[in-house]
Amino acid sequence: MALVPGNTEILACNPDSLELAAKLLRGGELVAVPTETVYGLAGVATNPQALGKIYAAKGRPLTNPLIIHVALDLGSVNDLDQSKIIDASSLSSQAYNTLDRLIGLFWPGPLTLIAPRGARIPNEVTAGGSTVAIRQSSHPDFQHLLKQVREPLAAPSANRSNRISPTTANHVYEELKGRIPLILDGGSCQVGVESTVIQTLQDGSLQILRPGGITQEHLIKEGFSIPTNRLAPDLQPPSKSTLPLMSPGQLPVHYAPETPLYMLVPDAEIVKKIAASLNHPSHTPPKIVLISLRSDTLAWWEHQLKDVAGPGLVILAPTRRDDSQTIARELFSLLRQADQLAPQLIFIDHPPEQGDLWPAIFDRLKRASKKIIYKNQLDRFTPTFSDRSRRKS
Repeated sequence: MALVPGNTEILACNPDSLELAAKLLRGGELVAVPTETVYGLAGVATNPQALGKIYAAKGRPLTNPLIIHVALDLGSVNDLDQSKIIDASSLSSQAYNTLDRLIGLFWPGPLTLIAPRGARIPNEVTAGGSTVAIRQSSHPDFQHLLKQVREPLAAPSANRSNRISPTTANHVYEELKGRIPLILDGGSCQVGVESTVIQTLQDGSLQILRPGGITQEHLIKEGFSIPTNRLAPDLQPPSKSTLPLMSPGQLPVHYAPETPLYMLVPDAEIVKKIAASLNHPSHTPPKIVLISLRSDTLAWWEHQLKDVAGPGLVILAPTRRDDSQTIARELFSLLRQADQLAPQLIFIDHPPEQGDLWPAIFDRLKRASKKIIYKNQLDRFTPTFSDRSRRKS
C-alpha cells in the first residue's frame, strides 16, 4: 500500500492500514489515530524530530506539553519507571500508591496522569518541564498500533491549535489536509471530550487539572481525596510563574469555532442587549445558530431569538438533550456543524456545572466561548459578530 506524497489519505483501521501506520511512525512521520476521547495526532514520543512535526502541523505553542500514550503492558507505576517513562524515585510512598491505584482502576481509559519525567522523555514532550503526562487509551486499534510501533506515542488532538477537537476522521481531514500523510478511520469517538488530567500530590491527594471522561464522582466513589481548592482551575492566561504548563487543556482559549460563540443563561434582558447590538449592513436579520442543550430552555430561547433573527435562526441539538454523556460525545461535532453554517453568532445554552460529564462540557465551552454572559455583566457586554476571524491565544 503506497501513499501519494503531499496528499492526506483516510484509511479504515484494518491490519494493512495499521501496519502502514506503524511503518510511517517508526520512520518519523505523523499519523492521525482514533481514541475513545478524540482523534489524536501521533508521533513517536522519543523522536524529537517527529515531535517537532506535531507542533508544526498543529501550529501549537512550544510551551504546551504533549500527552504520552503507552501500551497495555505498561500497567503499573513500576512498569512505567522501569521503562524510564517516569521517574518514581521522587514520589512519596503515598503518591506512589495513589498513582498505582489510579492506573489499576482507570487504565486503559480516558485518564491522563502527571508524574515525574523519566530519562527517555525528551524536552519537546514536556515543554522543558519536570513532569510528563501519560495515558493508556482503551481504543483497540490504537492499542494495536502501539504494540506494532513498540514505542510510546505522543498524540495531542488532531486539529489546528485552539480549534475544535476532532471526533471523526473527516474532522481531522478538514483540519490537517496536506499536513500529514495518513488518517486512520476508527469511527466516531465514544467519549467525545478529552481525558481527565490528574496530578497526584505527595500526600496522596489529587489535583484535577482538566475535567474529562473520568469524573470527580468516579474518583470520590473510589475513595480518592480531592480537596476543594484542587479542582480544575479557572481560566487564566499563562504567565512566567505558570510556564511550562504541566498538561494540555490549560490555555484560556481552546476548542474554539471561527464564528464568535457565546454561552448564555436564559434572560430576556440579555437577548434585548444582543438585539440592540446587531447592526447588519443590509438591515436584514442576522444569521444566528442556537445550540440547544437543555429541554427546559428550548421553547424560551426559540421564542426570544426568533424576534432577533427571524428566519435567520438555526437550531441545532444533540440526539438527547439534558444527557451529559450524549452531549459530551456530540459537542465538538455540533460546534463544527454550527461553524460550517457561517452564521454571524453562535449561542449555546449554559450547561450545569456539576454532575457526571457536565464539568468537562462546561470547561470546554468556557474555553471555546468569547464570553459567558450573565445579566449582571450586561453593562460591559458588546458582542463580536460577522468577522469570522480565527481566534488566537
